[in-house]
Amino acid sequence: MTVLEKIAALYDSASDMQIISNYSHNGWGIFLFAVACLMLLAGFGYKKKILSHAVPIILLFMEGIFLIYFFFNRGIEKSLLVGQLIFTFPEIYVHIAMATFTILGNTIELLYVAGKIKNPLAAFAFPSWFIGVGYLNILHPHAGLHDPANMFFHSVLGSLFILTGIMILIYRLIKNPACELAAIITASATLMALSAMLVQYKEPILAYQVYFPIRESGIPALDMKDKGAIYISKDGMIPQNIKIKAGGQVAFIQIDSSWHDISSGLHPIHTEYPPLNIGFLKEGETHLVVFPTSGIFGFHDHINETDTRFQGNIEVYD
Repeated sequence: MTVLEKIAALYDSASDMQIISNYSHNGWGIFLFAVACLMLLAGFGYKKKILSHAVPIILLFMEGIFLIYFFFNRGIEKSLLVGQLIFTFPEIYVHIAMATFTILGNTIELLYVAGKIKNPLAAFAFPSWFIGVGYLNILHPHAGLHDPANMFFHSVLGSLFILTGIMILIYRLIKNPACELAAIITASATLMALSAMLVQYKEPILAYQVYFPIRESGIPALDMKDKGAIYISKDGMIPQNIKIKAGGQVAFIQIDSSWHDISSGLHPIHTEYPPLNIGFLKEGETHLVVFPTSGIFGFHDHINETDTRFQGNIEVYD
């Protein structure tokens, strides 16, 4: 099976893949916020021994949940196909490295605070995990189509991970109560900031839309001569395909209270006929688009980009 065939067998739309990415980021954000709070409490001396054990346990638990969700989000019967698909994406190897850092770093940390490992170098495993994961966040590639804002987000996220790791490293190296407290407060605050970024993270749907090409509608075009009208309804575009003479105009009329983002083809770049990038209309609002030259111009609802009912073509003839 090709990559597109595997994706089609597992997911109905780009939003399905978007949701998985969102949950993965959001889940990590929640657990990291809890870790930041526990680190802060331990830094102030509150149940320090118990919390020192709890932090690596929580992170190992979260990594286990993440891996289970990652491979079994489409059900046990499709887990093998999910695994085959995941390994076709360029970022998977970086995520494997992140998972390895997480498991090794926090396992060593747990054994160190439990007194099972006596080597003082083991104290560097936990801060090294933050630094390593941060560096990989900055460097890792992305499959699909990610905009610069998304790449910038991960660069900032990675930088905050690195800063957290450095502060924890300072906390463990400097034996001065005031400096230790300042370092752990900074580390906790930085970790809270990056966890807040992860909790509110929403993957751009365009990131995966490249794997779900817009399908052309097979509905015949209705000839409307000089003036055409297309109604934007809850059930789709009415009519979907029309013909008009060159120099004619088409009125897009919103008759639905829901949101619809009318865009030009070709998805996802929307550059086929820019005047069709109408955007959002209010219920009862009309937008006129003039077509001075002949051609076939596609349009679709960007919010329902894979639903053929919300797609159409305007054929302009001389």
